Parts: sequence; structure tokens; C-alpha cells
Amino acid sequence: MTEGYLDSLNEKQREAVVANAKYLQILAGPGSGKTRVLTTRVAHLVKYQKINPAQLMVATFTRKAAIEMKERLESENLLGPMQTNLLTMGTFHSICARYLRQYATSIRLPNDFRIIEPQETSKILLSLIDNELARKLSPQLERTKATATGFQAKISQAKNSGVDGEEFELIHCDNMLMSDLTLVFKAYDERLRMEHLVVKDTTQPRTDFNHLTFLLLA
Repeated sequence: MTEGYLDSLNEKQREAVVANAKYLQILAGPGSGKTRVLTTRVAHLVKYQKINPAQLMVATFTRKAAIEMKERLESENLLGPMQTNLLTMGTFHSICARYLRQYATSIRLPNDFRIIEPQETSKILLSLIDNELARKLSPQLERTKATATGFQAKISQAKNSGVDGEEFELIHCDNMLMSDLTLVFKAYDERLRMEHLVVKDTTQPRTDFNHLTFLLLA
């Protein structure tokens, strides 16, 4: 690969690609060439800084972007198929799931764990509200899908902050208004543990990590 791979970049993009800094934070808006910069940066690290591609992780939020990155890197102008296949690459969720499958027992997670989507999470919460916890919850609490959805958003927000049901109870032990949510949160966590479930959360688009990612980083 010659330095011609830089020809399609503007000055700012080129600066990001060839920077020698160990850590970089690139702020860029839609359509500014983020994927191009990222893939060219990866190629630069491998070809010019001699970093083993097997030691690099390239992550993005969507499957579409992950596929696009792979296709660009496989071009002979960048890495080519052989070196691209050595990269750890995909969406944040797919990479986390891959490592969780590999190291499940190290974090006391059963090998047969199952990843569930937000729709199934909502059904679990509605079941808890409408059945298992019906007599323990406040009489005025509506047993509706809207209530389950509201609880789901609050639980998701808490988990994105690294807070589980037990910790949530300690934080809000003096808040009567949160008592119903606390009961549901703890029962929900117990259901996940009992049924070996891991949540792939997409309810918080700006913090799209939740249970799946926190399990890996814990």
C-alpha cells in the first residue's frame, strides 16, 4: 500500500489518520467521512505502524456500518481480505456477545445464556406487573403495557449507569414513589438470572450498551 490511499482524504481527515497520538477523540457530524477515516486509520496502523491486526478491535453501532467497514478494508488499497479477517470487527453488541460466549464461565454466566431483544423484555416486565407481583404492587399502579414500557426505560437507564436491582433499592430505599419500580427491578433481575437471559438493549439509542456490554466490562 502506497501513500496514495490518503489521496481521497481532506486535510482534517488525513490528520486524524496519520496522528501518532495513542488516544484520539474525533468529533464529526453526519456525512463527514467518519467510516472512511476509521478504515483508513486501521490500515495505516497495520501497514505503517506495524500493529498486528489481530490486536485491533474495530467497533461500530450498526450492522450496515460494520459491513461497510469490512468491505472497505478488504480492498487492496487498504488491507486486503487476509489481514482484514484477522481484525476483531463488528457492532458493539456482536463483539460483546462473542466475548461473552467465549468467557461466560469467567463471569459466572452459564454457557447456555440467551440474548433477548427489548420486545421480550417488555413482555417479562408486563408479566411481573400483571401476575407475579400483582399483590405486592400499589393498587393505583396501572397494570398496562404503557407501565411496563415506562419501567423498561427506567431500568435501562439504571443499567446503563451500572446499577442493578439490589443497588437501585439501596439508592431509593427512602423514596416511596420508587417502591413499585424497585420491586419490579429486583424481580426482573432475578428472572434474568434464573432463565440465563442477557438483554440486548436498544431502548437508549445514545447509550446503546446496557446489560450486554456491562457484563463484559464488569
